[in-house]
Amino acid sequence: KDEKITTLSEWIKIPSVKSEPADGAPMGLEISNMLNKAVQDCKNMGFDVRNFDGYACDARMGKIGANPLAILAHLDVVPTGDNWEKDPFGAEIENGFMYGRGTQDDKGPAVAALYAMKAVKEAGINMNREVRLILGTDEESGWECMNYYKEHCDIPKSGFSPDANFPV
Repeated sequence: KDEKITTLSEWIKIPSVKSEPADGAPMGLEISNMLNKAVQDCKNMGFDVRNFDGYACDARMGKIGANPLAILAHLDVVPTGDNWEKDPFGAEIENGFMYGRGTQDDKGPAVAALYAMKAVKEAGINMNREVRLILGTDEESGWECMNYYKEHCDIPKSGFSPDANFPV
């Protein structure tokens, strides 16, 4: 539990709001920082990770190439706006709840999916198909990330998105 909370806290503290493109950062520097952090965390957990030129990444496990199941999440957040009672990038925990932009949409669900994959991997379950966590960087403003991903990668035929209030 503590490891998951630490990961989510680190992700929340990165203000991954889309901004002007920069060299190697098509969605802006903060989103690039967030994507790089996610890539490193996935690699540290032992997953096969691919970075698609700063637009998206995926972490794969199981039988690579065999009927992939996609878990689609995103790392970008909308601008904070006004009237926050807590720091929107503070990842403060109060009464068992973490507060911050992305805790529910969609960094929290992305971290939950990543740790679910880690649990399956650590349990040594022999999988007969690939499971692929796809992390986009532009869901909040147009899905340019997924258009790029589709141009540079095969698209799984089945999957789901644990976005926001997904009930699993």
